[in-house]
Amino acid sequence: MKKSAKSPKPLRILFADDEPTLQELMSNELPRMGHEVTVCPDGLTAMAALERNVYDCVLVDLDMPGRNGIAVITYAKEIAPTTEAVVLTGKSTLETAVAALRQGAFDYLTKPCTLVQLKSLLERVADKRELTNKYRALKRQLERVEGTPQLIGGGPAMDRVRKLIAKVAPTNSTVLILGETGCGKELVARAVHDQSLRAEMPFVAINCGALPENLIESELFGHRKGAFTGADDHRVGLFEVAHGGTLFLDEIGELPKAMQAKLLRVL
Repeated sequence: MKKSAKSPKPLRILFADDEPTLQELMSNELPRMGHEVTVCPDGLTAMAALERNVYDCVLVDLDMPGRNGIAVITYAKEIAPTTEAVVLTGKSTLETAVAALRQGAFDYLTKPCTLVQLKSLLERVADKRELTNKYRALKRQLERVEGTPQLIGGGPAMDRVRKLIAKVAPTNSTVLILGETGCGKELVARAVHDQSLRAEMPFVAINCGALPENLIESELFGHRKGAFTGADDHRVGLFEVAHGGTLFLDEIGELPKAMQAKLLRVL
């Protein structure tokens, strides 16, 4: 495979194929393109990965042991309808690739393909996701009569709040919302989310002050099975759940200082 000069926008990709050579190739080349990649050797492993993580794109071979590519695509769409799917197929399974498109796949590549073809396709996937997010966010904004239906009230102070929300919502910056308990910080956070380009992605709110200290890290960052006593299965952290959307950390000042330091590194 040949390399191209242009790198597509970063995507979180799940790659599933039972060919070891392709597994190794994608493990090396997709990160070089700037993407994050999880590599799975079969359909069942891919479906298990979809239960634990959120992906922008699934790149799957149609003919795999366990569950085929169409089953993986269908499952991915059930879990996260916004996930894009790309199928890899041999000429003998071209008709199946067309069937995959009917199931919601974005496009397909016929083996063998070049890295130039793969990069070009992933660029189109990233562009489509960006345009779709912008369209949905604009549509939601146009549907609002007052701009922030969550916030009830008028006057100069509320007008300033609404203007600030409209100003910060289009950005990708971390936002600090200050105010006394019960004043409506979560409503402001939801309004920012609803007017942002992330409006169709998850909004996840958590009260940091209500979390037991021994469970905070696991709740926020998740854990692997067997990571500590009582970790009987994999757990996806809230940062992972909110990927692509908004994570609202309420009462963040109530967290232990050590955990605040870890959050600072993440943010």
